[in-house]
Amino acid sequence: MVQWAAGERITASKLSTTRISAACDAGFTPGTSVADISGMTITFTTTRANVVVHAIAVLDAEALTTTPSTGTLVGELLVDGSAQSAQILWNAGVAAASNDDARGPGVQSWLVTLASAGSHTLKMRGSRVGGTASHMRVNAIHSTLTLTVEDSV
Repeated sequence: MVQWAAGERITASKLSTTRISAACDAGFTPGTSVADISGMTITFTTTRANVVVHAIAVLDAEALTTTPSTGTLVGELLVDGSAQSAQILWNAGVAAASNDDARGPGVQSWLVTLASAGSHTLKMRGSRVGGTASHMRVNAIHSTLTLTVEDSV
């Protein structure tokens, strides 16, 4: 957080807020191993240390099976190679009836402080816990990663 001196005027030249967004560009079928979600990587450069980034991710998740058990989709945010503790968790449910084509958003937000100035990469990765391979998908276009970068000087 920027520390302002008593009586100091805040001017536009001292404030810099940038919004960046990226969308999934190909359907993603999660496996049991964590993998990058195509198109959901953002690289940017900061001018100082301790820049605050608010990240919001939405995964358009869909069950693709006629059996009611599809497992749980897990989405994680990597910041400069380190996974953040909060995750997106989405499950179509295990009702007795088929959940084929059950669809909905998995959403999470993170507030991250970048310790150093320079280039930073934030990306979404995904996997599944339980279920069967090819029983769920993250759809392209409607799955997005949006950043608000507060790089005040």
